Amino acid sequence: MKATTAGTLLIATYAKSKPAVVEFTEGGKRTRRSIDTDGMTLDLWGDIALDAGQTVVLGVDTPRDAAFARKFPGGALQHTYTNANLAQPEGVAVDPGSN
Repeated sequence: MKATTAGTLLIATYAKSKPAVVEFTEGGKRTRRSIDTDGMTLDLWGDIALDAGQTVVLGVDTPRDAAFARKFPGGALQHTYTNANLAQPEGVAVDPGSN
């Protein structure tokens, strides 16, 4: 779960057994913005982070030894982070001064 500067919450969750990132108001109501993972090769997102512009969500996928950056909202893949030295990552972070 991550808070946005707009006062909403992004929550990594499973929707019908598919991982997703869903935006909620502080009052707990779902907004229309999300990352729909239908057809995407995502697994379990254990942690998420937002880029400085709050237009990209980074998610760590521990079982797949990878992290992904996806456009928010929508989910278009921006980057995949994986290599032999990235074993079971548990968290993800972004330099708040970078885009």
